[in-house]
Amino acid sequence: MDNNGKHDEYLLKIQKTQKEFYSNQAKKHIFKNAQKTECANYVSTNVKLEHLIESTAFIVPNTNIVYFNYLVFKTYGSPENAKPIYAHITALIESILTTYESYELHVNFKTFSVSACHRYYSMIVSSIESNSLFTEKLNKLVIYHTPFVIDQVTVMLYQSIKPFLNKIEYVKEKSEERIAQLFKDVV
Repeated sequence: MDNNGKHDEYLLKIQKTQKEFYSNQAKKHIFKNAQKTECANYVSTNVKLEHLIESTAFIVPNTNIVYFNYLVFKTYGSPENAKPIYAHITALIESILTTYESYELHVNFKTFSVSACHRYYSMIVSSIESNSLFTEKLNKLVIYHTPFVIDQVTVMLYQSIKPFLNKIEYVKEKSEERIAQLFKDVV
């Protein structure tokens, strides 16, 4: 089975596990963040965490690009599993830096919101601030599906992201086409 097949298999397992979680309790309209965190913990205990992390962040083959898929991350990301996620991303960057002088981070932020920024704030800030590789060796940060609330998110994260604000490219339109282009040579 190729990597895309494995990736699709994990996504289906994630979706099945989420449905299982919500079938046992009704979706809340108030206190949604707490329930989302509960669901994320449920997913990360019922789907192999290593596979979840590998499906979230990976190197685009033969490039200096780390691709981070928020759509996968949001299904299991929580403070409880922040350390292994952070360690994986750091290892990816370090691996790239053995061949290249810098790296790019491409992030699919489809469905990212201000409430998500609040939910993951400490994870985001500590990841950036605890590793100089994130800022010193970052050549470009490309954000696909740039959320319409990006200005609010930028204000919230400003102190952490100000060293590389000038390296950010926001892709609002044609994100899917740009992502497809990124992976066009990947078999």
